[in-house]
Amino acid sequence: MQSKFGKQLDLFLEGNDQVKAKDVAESVPVSEGQLSRMRKGDRQFTKQSVKAIAMMAHAITVNYSAARANHGIISFMIRPGRTDDVLQAFSQQEEEEDDRENIQKSFIRAATTEPKQRSNEQRLLIKQFLKELIEEIGSEITLFIRCCKYLRVDPQPFIDTYNEKLGG
Repeated sequence: MQSKFGKQLDLFLEGNDQVKAKDVAESVPVSEGQLSRMRKGDRQFTKQSVKAIAMMAHAITVNYSAARANHGIISFMIRPGRTDDVLQAFSQQEEEEDDRENIQKSFIRAATTEPKQRSNEQRLLIKQFLKELIEEIGSEITLFIRCCKYLRVDPQPFIDTYNEKLGG
């Protein structure tokens, strides 16, 4: 079964006239046949191969997918059955934000209750809020990526500036 990283690598290569599979294979280094098996899921990517590919590709979706795979970092959001464009990203972001905002006041009351005094309903609400919050963050990342792609703007300078000023 194809990994999420393999899928992002395929999408990167399909939409790129300058970087070919041969270039990616050389960066790992592996043969083109081995890279093909990795992309299909017949062979696993190693942490070293993911890092080499992410550094070589310098593509935000490949980098987020690599960070997710190797370091457990939140990635962008892909919803099965939905289009993969900027309008869908706006719609998804608004939906996720609404879901979180709908339970936020109750979450705050539950979170400020002494842990030993929380009801089962409050404990579930806390978990639900955190689930909604992480989904909203994923949708925000997706929106950023899709807007940059739609506008044909390199996202990296914005990421670098953010990381320099506010990144932890």
